[in-house]
Amino acid sequence: LSTAGRIWRNDLDLSAVMSFNKTGFYSQLVHNVNAPLRILGLNTAYYSVANTAFNSASSDPLGHLAWLKQELMKAQAKGEAVILLGHFPPGYIDNINDWRAGWNDKYVAAFSGYNSVIKMSLWGHLHLDAFILIGDTAGSDYHLGFLTGSLATRKSNSNFRVILFSDSNNQFALQDSITVYNDLNQSNSKGVATWKQLYSMRQELDLGSGVAITAQQVKKNIADVISHSIEKFDWIWKRINALGPLIGTCTGTCRSAALCATQCMTKLSLIACGIDSLTTVDLYLTLDVKLGSQFNQSNLSSDIATYLTVDTSSVVVTNSGVNQHAGFNVLISTTASSAGFILSV
Repeated sequence: LSTAGRIWRNDLDLSAVMSFNKTGFYSQLVHNVNAPLRILGLNTAYYSVANTAFNSASSDPLGHLAWLKQELMKAQAKGEAVILLGHFPPGYIDNINDWRAGWNDKYVAAFSGYNSVIKMSLWGHLHLDAFILIGDTAGSDYHLGFLTGSLATRKSNSNFRVILFSDSNNQFALQDSITVYNDLNQSNSKGVATWKQLYSMRQELDLGSGVAITAQQVKKNIADVISHSIEKFDWIWKRINALGPLIGTCTGTCRSAALCATQCMTKLSLIACGIDSLTTVDLYLTLDVKLGSQFNQSNLSSDIATYLTVDTSSVVVTNSGVNQHAGFNVLISTTASSAGFILSV
């Protein structure tokens, strides 16, 4: 933790660095946007079944859940928008839940009552491009989460997510989520990185134009558009094919499981959705895919600036030691006076 803390010490406030060095989680107010925006960096990896140092005797190891609820409560009182940043995502989107027994559900419950403050959450780990609805989707207390792919080619073509937001009128509003990928076979043959847009969330989910994208709107369109449209569901399935191989087609139980996994982050909610056995929910193929050479991140900033047609100076890289295996997200304000920033998970 202290090594990562040294890398980020120039991009985080001292209190955030000290918190991260001690616990692996931190709270950081973003200073270069117009709206009050806070990043809560979460240590979800601590709850991994692979963490042999996990304190199973404690009801709240590291005080993480108490800290999270306190930070959300303070943000709500101050009128701040919150972006959550974590490595391990909650839920079962890929029939994978690496959390220790019971802790996935406890973590999701910690968001209860504060999901309106959480404008989005960003997750990595699975090397998949997907979105999830986190919270009580049977009611109205939930928020929109994004699983972002990887710059590494272990499982897919190199890819990252561009998130467009507005921060005018002192309000943070999500405008679009665009996934960009590098076709490595083509790039290697040409000897130059070739970045392409894979999809725009607003366009593909028929979310209209001009209004902010909300979790409630996404849920409605999942029900109204995707659930009743084989073509739109196939879009969700096939869009990942540009990033890596899949297991054939997805019909029947697979399709039901995919839709449930998008909206159900706990075992009880999955059962309520009609999925009583996770062994049948194997959504994506996990292979060691070698689609050419590993992505060279030395030109990452210039590649991003070129693709987005923005001045490199308007994009602030928040950690100089970007992990190629991390989910990589570029957040760009649609308000000309604001800069952008990069978050990796």
